[in-house]
Amino acid sequence: MYGLFLLVCSSVNCQFEPYGYIYPDEQNCLIDKEVLATKGKIAECYPVEGIIRVKS
Repeated sequence: MYGLFLLVCSSVNCQFEPYGYIYPDEQNCLIDKEVLATKGKIAECYPVEGIIRVKS
């Protein structure tokens, strides 16, 4: 499983934040990454070891 992370920059530092999508394989994640790149957003796909569900 892979998760999509967006690059978020504040005035001091930049870091990757979870984008909220989990994909069954890397290829699906890379497709969405390319779509975001056309919109000017920097994203990366990283392997996900586990998912913690949060009740909202």
